[in-house]
Order: sequence, then C-alpha cells, then structure tokens
Amino acid sequence: MDKKVTIELSEPITTLSGETVSVLTADFGQIAVRDIPMVNRLERRLKGASDEIDLGNLSKAASVEWRAAMTWVAVLKGTKGVCLDDIDRLSIPDYMELSSCSLPFVVKISG
Repeated sequence: MDKKVTIELSEPITTLSGETVSVLTADFGQIAVRDIPMVNRLERRLKGASDEIDLGNLSKAASVEWRAAMTWVAVLKGTKGVCLDDIDRLSIPDYMELSSCSLPFVVKISG
C-alpha cells in the first residue's frame, strides 16, 4: 500500500508563512510512535477539549478529530511550507477529507 496520499483542496489556503497551497501530500510512512502525542494534542485542540479523558469516544480510530489530526501530522511530514496551525485555515469539506484519508492507515481490515 502506498503510504503517501495527495489531497487536492477544494479551497486553497494561505499558510502562516504566506504560501498559497492547493495540494497537500500526507506521508503516513513518516509517522512514528513519537508523533502520537502531537496527534493527541491536536485532536484535543480540534475538539476544544481540556486534558480530561473523553469517555464518549474510547476508540481513537472512531474519532473524526483524531483521524484528521493524524492526517495533518502526515501532511506536516509530506508537504513543505505548512505548519501545525495551518489546519485552522482549511474549509470544512477539506477538514472532513483529512478525516477520511487516515482510515486505511489506522483501521486494520482483515481479508
């Protein structure tokens, strides 16, 4: 399975560094266990949550925010010129696309 995913944004973003970006590359092959704390922090930020445990969602793979955060960390590893805070500039449809991109990498499908 190719571990790089190309995401064409429905609306280009202007990054904090001033670059206009319309295509992102998420490199899931570059994500390691050491990146999980960043994914978890970004998930909490996207949820607007505190550091408390969310008992309503014990499966990370079921969390839209966690999957979007996982993809964004992969984007940071695969796309030059974007930073963590640039996720705030995405449109809602593009944000939801991030969530779906990580599914093949976080959910094991038996077959």
